[in-house]
Amino acid sequence: MLTFGSDPELFITKPGGSIVAAHSVGIPYLDKSPEVTGGRYFRDGWALELNPHPSTEPTELYKNIKNILSIVKKMLPEGHGFSSVPCTFIDLSQLKDAPDDVKEFGCNPAYDAYKLQVTKPDVDAKTYPLRSLSGHLHFSGLPHLDNTDNYPDIIKFLDLYVGLPLSIVFSRGAQYKRRAFYGRAGEFRPQRYSSGTRGLEYRTPDAQILNHPRIFLFALQAATWVLQNFPSFEWDKSIDADLQEAINEGNEKLQWRLLREVSGIYTERMLRAIKKQDTRFNLSIR
Repeated sequence: MLTFGSDPELFITKPGGSIVAAHSVGIPYLDKSPEVTGGRYFRDGWALELNPHPSTEPTELYKNIKNILSIVKKMLPEGHGFSSVPCTFIDLSQLKDAPDDVKEFGCNPAYDAYKLQVTKPDVDAKTYPLRSLSGHLHFSGLPHLDNTDNYPDIIKFLDLYVGLPLSIVFSRGAQYKRRAFYGRAGEFRPQRYSSGTRGLEYRTPDAQILNHPRIFLFALQAATWVLQNFPSFEWDKSIDADLQEAINEGNEKLQWRLLREVSGIYTERMLRAIKKQDTRFNLSIR
């Protein structure tokens, strides 16, 4: 049975909306992450990272994320909150007194589904001031997810049916600034989970996928359709370059043209209607 997971990140904001480092408000490092209702939380660099319990139901996964955030919200100083802005610049002088883990980019190498090669940003956290957020999605439990040879084409279909529509909905400059080094089209990582199950991590989405439950569930429903029907699919390599440009650089003409490739799930009218709504972060955390 298809199982869903996620490890999203959020920035923490102080009253007035400016972003503060997660460690400065007591968010622990991974080795001291507490087990709470819904999963765990810890800091990853400047950000808060959530590790919700996986589920076979997208709504349950979303509920786990919301439960963790509700708990974190209660332990934050008064007036503090969360932001899903894809990236932000920090004052590097603040690293001087920061814990050692905050002074490094901790990501292991990922893979590029288009170039079929390892990808790892060649940037130094001590000198590069941009900090980014992810909205990674994890999938396991289907026979074709046990075969890593399938992963590049699965990821390309996820780009088309998930990454492309999300890029259209959140067509703001910050997501493309993030993708200069991180979360580019086709980025994935094979996973072996604690249960021993093999699975796939899709790393292109950013944290804005959490901005509204309908957007999160909308993306997982599209991913479900891709993963369940993948054995009958055949990838069209002729759209590789255009799809990467549409997602990485925000070429709107390419975005809307490629949308026709996903007829039956999305329509231009549907996505334009979503774009007009208030899609800022809102999990209704109390």
